[in-house]
Amino acid sequence: MYRIICCLLTVLLLPLSGMSADKPNVIIVLTDDQGYGELSCHGHPYLKTPNLDRLAKIGFELTDFHVSSKCSPTRGALMTGRHCRHVGVREADNGRNIIGSEFPVSAEIFSANGYATGIFGKWHLGGHYPFRPQDRGFQETLVHGNGAIGTTGDIWANDYYDDTYWRNGKKEQVKGYCTDVWFNEAMQFMQRSHDQGKPSFTYLATNAPHGPYIVPSKYAEPYTDAARGQANRIGMMSNIDENIGRLMEFLTASGLEKNTILIFLTDNGAPRMGNNGGMRGGKGSPYDGGHRVPLLMRWPDGGVTGGEKSDVLTAHVDMLPTLIDLCKLKVDSGIRFDGASFAPVLQGGATPDALKRTLIESYKGVVMTERWRLVNGKELYDIQADPVQAKDVAQAHPELVTQFREALERNRQKDYTVTPRITIGSEQQPHQLFTVYHWFDKHGYYSHKRVTQGQLVNGEIPIEITKPGTFQFVLRRWPAELDLPIRSKPAAAEAGFQFFGPKKGEPYKALDIRSSRLKVGAFDETKPVTKDASAVTFTADLKIGVTNIETWFSLANGKTLGAYYLEVQHLK
Repeated sequence: MYRIICCLLTVLLLPLSGMSADKPNVIIVLTDDQGYGELSCHGHPYLKTPNLDRLAKIGFELTDFHVSSKCSPTRGALMTGRHCRHVGVREADNGRNIIGSEFPVSAEIFSANGYATGIFGKWHLGGHYPFRPQDRGFQETLVHGNGAIGTTGDIWANDYYDDTYWRNGKKEQVKGYCTDVWFNEAMQFMQRSHDQGKPSFTYLATNAPHGPYIVPSKYAEPYTDAARGQANRIGMMSNIDENIGRLMEFLTASGLEKNTILIFLTDNGAPRMGNNGGMRGGKGSPYDGGHRVPLLMRWPDGGVTGGEKSDVLTAHVDMLPTLIDLCKLKVDSGIRFDGASFAPVLQGGATPDALKRTLIESYKGVVMTERWRLVNGKELYDIQADPVQAKDVAQAHPELVTQFREALERNRQKDYTVTPRITIGSEQQPHQLFTVYHWFDKHGYYSHKRVTQGQLVNGEIPIEITKPGTFQFVLRRWPAELDLPIRSKPAAAEAGFQFFGPKKGEPYKALDIRSSRLKVGAFDETKPVTKDASAVTFTADLKIGVTNIETWFSLANGKTLGAYYLEVQHLK
């Protein structure tokens, strides 16, 4: 329904195209796993971020801004203005990182308002129709697979350099180091949009500095001595900062600077080895170190400049309502947001009543006010008196604990519980590749150790068939690009790079697989696996409906595992 509304709204807005030059461009730069303390202007002991420091000096900083403490939950909230669990995003992988189709996302809203929309880098909210970024309002996309480059949901041999990405749904090898690629492509997109007379909404979500920690040596070398084994990770952030500088230079040279809303933030706190500004916890934690992050903004034409700061409690759910406010976007009156606009704060006004609230972060269930934090449903911290959250004062304030628990429970009653189902056989994605990563509700299957070590694991893929017909299913033990027999294993030279793959010197494991089985709805068939077969192909006639895909490989000893790689194609 919302996509119909978007289409109608786009038509209604066409006569306003001559006004597009007045609409501000928007660019959101979202880095991955960069902590609050990982800017030199936030006191990092050795990382130098001169360009981000400059952005803070000439822009506006929200110093008490919160996200979720994991990748996909933050992205789900940022894209919708809703709590992540309210739109179906419960985790960072395993099919629980998908936004329900009925919830509008930012790119759909901007697109309906006449904007060119593009995403470059990390999506991490679904890799199959109807959940891909191009299905959710992004007109131009260049993304890696799933949560990180080199995981089981990405291209097998990607290693950060000259990798294969997905451009508008098709594989394409792109030259360059990943972070440089994302910034280059984003700037080219903005320039093209400007040349066409259209304002642009650009979502530049880097995979850096998420692991694996790979970066050109020139960025890591200055930190080799000081960083104590973390020079590569620090170097990744140095490279990000350099690209921020290039982006700011581009905006100035292209004439886009004054009427562009430039936003920088990160998706969660840093992992254990990182710097979270002295706060307790880190990535994945309910304490402030896991979810309080930097938020820098600048928009000269809108008066968002001057190095101003605000400590108003704000969060990722507020970003979309704020942008709707700043850009004066038209939205359907039926849309609801969990967040509130902080535009008045940016423009020097009083704090809106909507921001004087009890704020909930739904992924970890953290309850926040400007003074208090309820953590784990029972620990209470006075964040103003105790910013490192060292002293639990719950026993001294039982009435607050009760009040905050009740607020959390009311919030949880709005959780979205529908199982997301991938459509197979659609014209939008007639050929699909699934991996062990896509097994529903199986945590940790982004790691190539599942594949390289031949772990005996299995899972299901929830699907919807919207067009009946004949489907082809191809089951593999190894990715198609290796073209290896199911029973064999790759040599080190052909194995390529895999995130969380075998350690140095650790061999890949061959499995003595003798038969394969596919079950989809009423279809259930078993076939033998010959010695030289690299894949087993099944052909099934399927009807419209919802069901699950299940696969099995059976070993000679009777043990089983799922097909780590599965290709699905609608034949007729």
